Amino acid sequence: MKILWHSVYPAAPTGYGQQTGLVCRALRDAGHEVAISCTFGIGAHTTEWNGIKCLPPGKTGAMGNDVVKLHADYFKPDLIWSFLDTFVLDATVVGELPWAAWVMADTDPIMSLNKPVLDACRWPVAESQFGVRALKEAGYDPLYVPHMIDPDVFYPGDKEAAREQLSRLWKRHIGDAFMVCVNSANNAMPGRKNIPAIIEAWGQFQPQLRNALLYLHMEASGTFSNGHNILALCEQYGVDMGTVVMAPQYAYLTGQLPQDYLRAVYQASDAYLNPSFGEGFGIPTIEAQACGCPVLVTKATASPELVFGGETMTGVWIHTSPGCRQMYVPANVIYSCLRAWTGEMCTGLDEADRAEMSKRAVEGAKAYHEEAVMRNHMLPALARIEAQLNRG
Repeated sequence: MKILWHSVYPAAPTGYGQQTGLVCRALRDAGHEVAISCTFGIGAHTTEWNGIKCLPPGKTGAMGNDVVKLHADYFKPDLIWSFLDTFVLDATVVGELPWAAWVMADTDPIMSLNKPVLDACRWPVAESQFGVRALKEAGYDPLYVPHMIDPDVFYPGDKEAAREQLSRLWKRHIGDAFMVCVNSANNAMPGRKNIPAIIEAWGQFQPQLRNALLYLHMEASGTFSNGHNILALCEQYGVDMGTVVMAPQYAYLTGQLPQDYLRAVYQASDAYLNPSFGEGFGIPTIEAQACGCPVLVTKATASPELVFGGETMTGVWIHTSPGCRQMYVPANVIYSCLRAWTGEMCTGLDEADRAEMSKRAVEGAKAYHEEAVMRNHMLPALARIEAQLNRG
């Protein structure tokens, strides 16, 4: 098939960019002809990424709605596959084209804002089993294709070696610290990723433990992403900044942190923490587990189905958009979960338990390896779409 992928530039240092690059490369290698209609990440010119043609975005903020039809007229695809928040698309544009929308269902039920596009879209595609249920309850018949990770990038390794590597880079000794990592975009206030509650919980937790370390893989000032000022939050909640490490900021902001750096963070960590309000999928949850790092995530939307080694945290349902809910996990719940997670404070979790949990995490994540997702989900979904196209 000829597939026009509609999302961000694949070299953009974001989850959307990395997933776009991984999927489009896999589609090409499976024999499909692929071009990318970029909504962000390149200027007003056509370029190539790993031999895949990347077509330029239109007007800033238009999310490609103004140019995707032009790109389709030029490339003449059999299928357009979008990987964006569904509600940012123009239903009138979507309805004119053979469109499959990868739907980020991160609320329960799905946001009403998504429905005009879903009504116009021929093939809604759920990213999670939760998404399948939510879309069916809204009256749609979705395909199911989860996100994927590259097992050549994210895999288990020697924890001590990873800590030594990061100690040299961060110019501080990690040693046997209880290390928690957070990989979340700091791009809104209050924000779906629940960052203030993470910092508040850490302010309660770190004085209780002799040796604890919180790593935050995010932009710290909030200036560049309209997010939170992390240093101000830490001061507000009495966090000892000696227990916090931020991602190297210039390298993070300019997209110069390679994925093997993030792999080392996961390998070095005792837990990955993500108490977000809701996730359409949650790629870092799988990345972390693929590296042997157990996860602590919210018991809502897609997150619970991705936990193979770890725990879920229950909060309270809140209304975050008209007609839909997400789950807010307060700081005291995060604190209690962290407290229970440390062997120093919980007699029920010893080294053997941790090793078994890490093993389960690695094994469970294999279902989301690139080859497995392509074989079990993406290629069958495309075959179903192609059959429907051939029937007219």
